Amino acid sequence: MAFRLLPIAVLAGSVALAGCLELAPVEPGGSGGFLATGGSNVGGTAGAGGGGGGCSCPSGEWTFGWMAVGSGALAAQCPTSAPTRHEGGEGLSDPGCSPCSCGPATGGKCEVRRTRYADANCKILSQLDTAMLTGSGCESFTSTVVSVRLQLNATAGKCAASTTPLPVSFATEGVFCAGGAACDCEPPPAPFTRRCAAHAGSEEVACPPELPVPHSLVVAVKDTRTCTGCSCGTPLGQPCLGQSAAACSDAQCGGCFSGSTCGNSVGSVQYAAGTASGAGCPPTGAPQQIGSVAPASVLTLCCEA
Repeated sequence: MAFRLLPIAVLAGSVALAGCLELAPVEPGGSGGFLATGGSNVGGTAGAGGGGGGCSCPSGEWTFGWMAVGSGALAAQCPTSAPTRHEGGEGLSDPGCSPCSCGPATGGKCEVRRTRYADANCKILSQLDTAMLTGSGCESFTSTVVSVRLQLNATAGKCAASTTPLPVSFATEGVFCAGGAACDCEPPPAPFTRRCAAHAGSEEVACPPELPVPHSLVVAVKDTRTCTGCSCGTPLGQPCLGQSAAACSDAQCGGCFSGSTCGNSVGSVQYAAGTASGAGCPPTGAPQQIGSVAPASVLTLCCEA
């Protein structure tokens, strides 16, 4: 039964596929690159290539080479006789989304609210002024204030939730190293296990009897996945670190006592607004995947049995 082989000439171009994951071409014998392409389109002849060994080669527009499959196949270095590398695999797997996570809290605000009064009971009608103190220091008053009310204000920051698609993988890794139109009949160098060929034409062909076993490598992936559905709770711990305030009896922050000072004469306020905490937040929700991952380019080979 005839089937359509992906022409190796098609892979010779560096064509960007929208939404596809493609690795860059690699140098001969290199180890990286999802799609390293090339190879001659000239037909091989029966018995052409290496040591002969009684093997026969199909005629026509074929590009010959070696294939390695299985765990660690992508680490295999292409031999000098077949330097053009195609990396991929079979059994494309979509592992879904990563667990929900939360970054550090940002946007927190720390300050001390100070209100001065002219009477000893902090009555609103005797209020003199209000200030929001940030940083730290000693606020001195030019004249003694009868009472002061101090309030520590802390606004917790927020954490950004995240979840991302996990990297796709293959059930079986594979690499095909193409050498061109010459059919090499020598045993494949380790760790390559099969002599294979890709058809260079655009017509539909069946695998020839000399290389009867079809084998496909996914060499480019279209990934349209995004992940949503995660959120973050309230930041853990205190929202402001090192926050304090105290009213003092003299103008140089001496004789300080904590808390509001209604009923006491106050000459200054010693304060530290504190620093917003960057503690993380507990993640909530469940990741939800939108989109999918699918093969975008497949190299079909014909291999020895």
